[in-house]
Amino acid sequence: MPIILCVKSSTMATEFIDSFKPEYEGVVLRPATYQLHLTFLDTVIHVIFCAAGGALDIPQLLRGEILSPSDLYNLGTQNYSKAPVAVVLGRMYDDASFAEMREACKGRSNVPWLRQDL
Repeated sequence: MPIILCVKSSTMATEFIDSFKPEYEGVVLRPATYQLHLTFLDTVIHVIFCAAGGALDIPQLLRGEILSPSDLYNLGTQNYSKAPVAVVLGRMYDDASFAEMREACKGRSNVPWLRQDL
């Protein structure tokens, strides 16, 4: 389930990613060769740290475009082979930041945007 995560710090991103990282998605055991293959999930494919960055990156990702993997600060898997199915925002994003990113994505996709209701 590829998602875009919007948080304000790398610590929060790492904690979120770790909490959603399963040990494995599927196991294939081949008895003839006794090989074990694990398929890991690519849950968080892209991490956004500010509303301005989200307004630039999220529309491209929702269109299925592949972003440059050269962003050293992006803690996501950067596996853009599947389109994101949701955008998740941390509670540090206020209404104005949320609106800025949503407006930039208007008409691009109908993926759900999830944020805390405080």
